Amino acid sequence: MMLYVYERKDVIANGNDSVTSTLKKTIDLGITGGSSSHCMIAGNNAFVYASTNVSSGVAAVSKSGYSVQDWSGTPVSTTADDRGYVAFNFNGSFDVVDPNGNGQEDGGGRPLSTSAMAG
Repeated sequence: MMLYVYERKDVIANGNDSVTSTLKKTIDLGITGGSSSHCMIAGNNAFVYASTNVSSGVAAVSKSGYSVQDWSGTPVSTTADDRGYVAFNFNGSFDVVDPNGNGQEDGGGRPLSTSAMAG
């Protein structure tokens, strides 16, 4: 599965907004998808996290250098909050990462979510 990074530019003049988008980068996430798969994506200021329900991992993409880290596990849901924390719920367990991509919490049992920004 690929992630396409675009740069958007707005030029506002005389009450009009002219928008252009340019493809900046194409990134191979190293995860599988397909026509019947479900994609989950969440992010914060430092990372974008992507996975599918048929992949065997989560791709963590650094926004600063576009490097990709692979985390094992197939999440059933992913949520993010306005502080930059991201929660991944797996079958019977969960992981939470902080705004810098560091693991903060993990455990088992009921699913954990962060806030209303769900993916």
